[in-house]
Amino acid sequence: MSRDVAWAHMDIAGTVWSDKGHGDNPAGATGYGVRTLVEWVSSHATDPM
Repeated sequence: MSRDVAWAHMDIAGTVWSDKGHGDNPAGATGYGVRTLVEWVSSHATDPM
């Protein structure tokens, strides 16, 4: 691995669980870590069109 490549490690498979659905989150696994990552990537992406 090259030392000049910037990278980050993110644990996105947390055990966030909701017994009751609320808003956009149905009951069950919430996907909180994945949603956070997608939001961050989206906010830093440039529009290719």
